Amino acid sequence: MHMPVEEMEWQRVFWIDDYTLSFIRNDHGASNIWSYDLNTKELKQLTNFNTEQIFAYAWSPDHKRVACQRGAKIGNVTMISSER
Repeated sequence: MHMPVEEMEWQRVFWIDDYTLSFIRNDHGASNIWSYDLNTKELKQLTNFNTEQIFAYAWSPDHKRVACQRGAKIGNVTMISSER
């Protein structure tokens, strides 16, 4: 069975109920949380962010609210030369 969970450096999957899981999907530089129903194979976008990435998220115990840690992934390059 093929599930649409994206392969990432890290990917934490949460169960919303007995048959539905949530995961992060990146599209055009923005991350959003999606759900996937194992019974119906239905995909549903749960958040609607247009920028930045989600680094971590967690559901409230009743699964009605979600908290996200979001930001931009930035890398700096420094060149060191021994030439004099």
